[in-house]
Amino acid sequence: MPSTDTLRRWLYTAFVLLYMGNLFIGSAPLTVVTGIVAMACLPISYPGATRTFRVVSVAFLGIGLGLLVASGTPWTRIPGHFTSTGLMLALLYMLPWINNLIIVGRYEQHLGRLLKNGTDHPGKLYRRTSLVSYVLCIFLFFASIPLVYRVLRKQLTRLPEAVRNRFAAESVLRAFAMATVWSPVEVFIVVVSSITGVAYPEFLPWLLLFSGTMIGVDWLLAVRHRKHELQPRSGASAGEPVRLGKLFQLIAALAVLIGTSIALSRWLAIDFFAAVTLLILPYCLVWALLIHRGRAYWKYSLLAWKKQVPELNNLALLFLSLGFFNRMVEETAVLEFLRGPLVSLAETPVILFVLIQLSSVLLALVGFHPLVTLGLQGVLLQPLLDTIDPLSLAVLLLTANIASDASGTYNTTVALMSQLTGEPPYRITRWNIGFALLYSSVGTALALLLL
Repeated sequence: MPSTDTLRRWLYTAFVLLYMGNLFIGSAPLTVVTGIVAMACLPISYPGATRTFRVVSVAFLGIGLGLLVASGTPWTRIPGHFTSTGLMLALLYMLPWINNLIIVGRYEQHLGRLLKNGTDHPGKLYRRTSLVSYVLCIFLFFASIPLVYRVLRKQLTRLPEAVRNRFAAESVLRAFAMATVWSPVEVFIVVVSSITGVAYPEFLPWLLLFSGTMIGVDWLLAVRHRKHELQPRSGASAGEPVRLGKLFQLIAALAVLIGTSIALSRWLAIDFFAAVTLLILPYCLVWALLIHRGRAYWKYSLLAWKKQVPELNNLALLFLSLGFFNRMVEETAVLEFLRGPLVSLAETPVILFVLIQLSSVLLALVGFHPLVTLGLQGVLLQPLLDTIDPLSLAVLLLTANIASDASGTYNTTVALMSQLTGEPPYRITRWNIGFALLYSSVGTALALLLL
């Protein structure tokens, strides 16, 4: 009998292929088949999933079934309700193919050398670490954190352990939050685009402006590290060459991917993220061939695929359950019941926006996954999309929820940094909560200006 990992691998693959194929076919029977495969994904996703995702999934499914019974919706329509979040899972399925290319192409090695060379005082090292983390996490996401930390800790050996750990937690996690707010392969952006109906190219300029502003603010705050002294490096370490052309190649490749995805989405009249999902594999294969790493890339990716796909079980549980819950809410009078109080609250947008901001940051501190918070906010805010500018709401939801990347006590980013440094997660939260509140407040201010 196939193992659970094998079943996940093939069922997730089948779901993604059926969903993406049906974007072009638009077949009702194929939608039902895709939904049945999605339902089959649920029971095999529970084993090994974390408790938070299991509980949230059961809650969403239970409430959704209750709404189904209350609304009198035919049971035959259930499978179709499990396909509404297919695009998010399809993108998550494809993202590792980009990460694999960064590793096989050895781009991270040159970013590591950039971090090591020419950093003769802590303020400069902080900015260099922030920049390297920023670029790497756009492509590697969580994998960038241990990579940067391993290089950084060699530069900080002369500092006290507590100072060293705080330096790493601030420079790496804050950069992570500043980069992922606009990354075209960040799942939060896909969710927010789905909730608000705002296409990625519409809010990209504002997110880049926000990201650049926060980088400047964080680098100004880095002056407090001037009082520390760094460990002098050996000549051999300082002499490792940095090929700037390799780094520019990496940035140019991302720009071309975004531009090509925009063009494809317009040509085929599909969502931007659907275009990204379709492009990732052929784009990465061509990229690997151009840098003469085609065979190594394909071999490495196939081996990684066997491990990476089954690890989607947490997010498969969340998105499939949330999709069913959202569709059932849309088919009942729940939104109409909420419309009155929410519209009244929308008459004072400042209060509404601050409440959304604080709920996002604070719920992350007590264990709510930001994607769960974002899903619930999306359901509640649906009645307001005709009242408040969706672009403003999109910027607010993104900046408020991604702020937790730097400070959320139970977030993957903080948990990973805690494991690397040996510091308790709550201490990393304490170091970064002020920045998270500043980050989300600037996002809230920008959202209000866009009203």
